[in-house]
Amino acid sequence: MQRTATLILIFFILPVAGFFINTSDTYGQMVAGEKLEDLDQFIEKGMADWEIPGMAISVVKDDEVVYAKGFGVKKLGEDEQVNKHTLFC
Repeated sequence: MQRTATLILIFFILPVAGFFINTSDTYGQMVAGEKLEDLDQFIEKGMADWEIPGMAISVVKDDEVVYAKGFGVKKLGEDEQVNKHTLFC
């Protein structure tokens, strides 16, 4: 079970990393704002496709958190929302 969850996370995180690599301007700095809306939609679609009830995402660039957000619920069938501080095992 843990191995399957790890593989799912790897296959979900790799496209997200590619998304940020492709959203850089000519000076190598991430284009802020406009692409983050696209990232939210991308994550929500991925969660629906993979039937993931909840997840927390953080993006760190040059030792600084540039994006942190929670999506979905902590446990399927419950209402407690995931936030950027939610810890998963």
